[in-house]
Amino acid sequence: MISTLTYLFRQIFEIDEVQSKGLKRKAYMSETPSLYDTSLHFAMQVHKHQTRKGKDTPYIVHCIDVAGLLASVYDDEELVAAGLLHDTVEDCVPYGSVTIPLLIAITGSSRVGRMVGDVTEQNKSLPWKERKRLAIEHIAVMEEDSVLLKTADIVSNLSELVRDCQEGNVEHVFTRFSASKALSVESYQRRLDALILRWAANPLLAQLGEKVEELHRVARV
Repeated sequence: MISTLTYLFRQIFEIDEVQSKGLKRKAYMSETPSLYDTSLHFAMQVHKHQTRKGKDTPYIVHCIDVAGLLASVYDDEELVAAGLLHDTVEDCVPYGSVTIPLLIAITGSSRVGRMVGDVTEQNKSLPWKERKRLAIEHIAVMEEDSVLLKTADIVSNLSELVRDCQEGNVEHVFTRFSASKALSVESYQRRLDALILRWAANPLLAQLGEKVEELHRVARV
């Protein structure tokens, strides 16, 4: 039996085939729900009524894309689970209804909780620039698995942003966000720079660098 996660990859969301195959190789053939399936089910419940900002795309598509990126570079069940769950604390509704201790209880993994905590903004009431500054500073003290999760999240977000810019009006695309086009592009560049400094051997850095270059081109910044 193909795992629930792999089935969704191929049949519903049609995520990039290489990423899907990476996850398929790691699927467990068991009647007992795997950590993948448990994490996917919980993420789907949390994000059930959410869409990507300013779009009709189900939010869970992004979570699955992040998990696929991680599965394509490492055979690590907990890392992929963290990819599926990475936004459940930060973007849950109502805010505060999902916590790191709850994720640890659900997954049975303190490591998953630690990775999700590392990529979760700690104070959403702060201004956008301050939140991004703190998130960038935190990269320097993350463990490598959290750095990889952070990178996959940014690659996925950037891929979507670049695609939207290529397919639509660039200026209109950036009206979905809290920051201006120039500040948004600058923030992605700063995150790339911080990730390079933290872990130059990060296997997703090349993809991230390419996406940042593409963003500069399509945004003309």
